[in-house]
Amino acid sequence: MDETSGTDWLLFLLLINSDSHISYSILFLGPSCSTAHHIQSDSDKPHIFRLMRLLNTKTLTLAEFFVNIPSYAILSHTWGKEEVMFQDIQNLETAKRKAGYSKVENACKRARQYEFEWIWIDSCCINKESSAELSEAINSMYQYYQDAVVCYAYLADVFIEDHSQLPSLELENSKWFKRGWTLQELIAPNYVVFLDADWTRIGTRWSLRDAISAITSIPVKIFEGHNIDDYSVAQRMSWAAFRETTRPEDRAYCLMGVFGVSSDVRAGLGLKARARAGLCRARAHQKSKPGPKPSVGSGLGRLGL
Repeated sequence: MDETSGTDWLLFLLLINSDSHISYSILFLGPSCSTAHHIQSDSDKPHIFRLMRLLNTKTLTLAEFFVNIPSYAILSHTWGKEEVMFQDIQNLETAKRKAGYSKVENACKRARQYEFEWIWIDSCCINKESSAELSEAINSMYQYYQDAVVCYAYLADVFIEDHSQLPSLELENSKWFKRGWTLQELIAPNYVVFLDADWTRIGTRWSLRDAISAITSIPVKIFEGHNIDDYSVAQRMSWAAFRETTRPEDRAYCLMGVFGVSSDVRAGLGLKARARAGLCRARAHQKSKPGPKPSVGSGLGRLGL
């Protein structure tokens, strides 16, 4: 993330009173947009052809798409040491020397098993040296995960010996459920498959929905296809209350998709104005899209899941 984005972020105060009651003081302080509206809801956005860069699962080479984006899988993961970045993947010999290469390779292998030619992995599909591209990617992130045919959630710290039993404790202790960015990566996709450290299937979001709800405090109905916009701003904020981000400003950026708002992460104008605009627009956006989100729990036989 570029240095200039570090001054503005979502101010989210979790106040725990002496009587153990929890209350929230919420200000949405995402940096301003370059358009006339500082923060826009999805319904306000003009149609824009966005660049999407995908990784070929066979050749591990990148391709760029503006229209006619092919079906793709997507990876959700927590970052570790020596991730393979956009610059690294340009030269596979360079990429192979990094510790994170095995994750890219195994994600591609998993996708190939179910006939996916393309996969999106944030570490190597975004050129983070371009502030414009990074801003666009952050605004598009929720959509990337929502449009994927399947999301592979890789839990690098979960080791399961007996896959015949529900690994509730192992899941609860996973860092994946504690990170800010993975909130939208859990909610946005139509279909999520959880994989352990050995890339063995643990289960799907549907099959694990009760355990995931207990861990995250997100209502089970969300994992059954219920519309996220039917939940209040305060409710959605509470889902992120105990999640962590590396940078304070990432708390704002990782929640923009959850609230259906966008922002130019490169700029910064009028904090109080953006706080009012963001919260009001999030509430308005909540009311503007009634109706349940269609469930996709069936008809995915080709995924083998």
